[in-house]
Amino acid sequence: MICWGLIILDDLSHDFKNPMDATRTLNKIFVPEYCVQFSIFFLSLITFRYVILLINLPLVLYMLYRYIRRAPNNSKEIYDSTTILNQSTLKRLNIEHWLKITFHLILFLVYAIGSLIYFILYLTDEY
Repeated sequence: MICWGLIILDDLSHDFKNPMDATRTLNKIFVPEYCVQFSIFFLSLITFRYVILLINLPLVLYMLYRYIRRAPNNSKEIYDSTTILNQSTLKRLNIEHWLKITFHLILFLVYAIGSLIYFILYLTDEY
């Protein structure tokens, strides 16, 4: 979903897509993205995985900040079609999406390495 948002922002910066279509699509994909991130955070909270909880905490807090600071005239939308073509806004959103991709890649590696360590310990019966 984040890669899709990055592609939409790139299309928008090169004038391949108009701002109304871009914000409509971006506003459709932010809800599943937020739901997945909050469910991972909640599951790590109830299963007492505090390392994963602390890793996810900055992104969850940033998502809450973005949701609280959304455009005042739009009750449900995070991305505003009137300001998305502003170069500073477009650059900020581009950096935001690249940071999210990097964060999720690091999180995937943490999950994969943790699963591998657990699997090795399970095979050797040392857990």
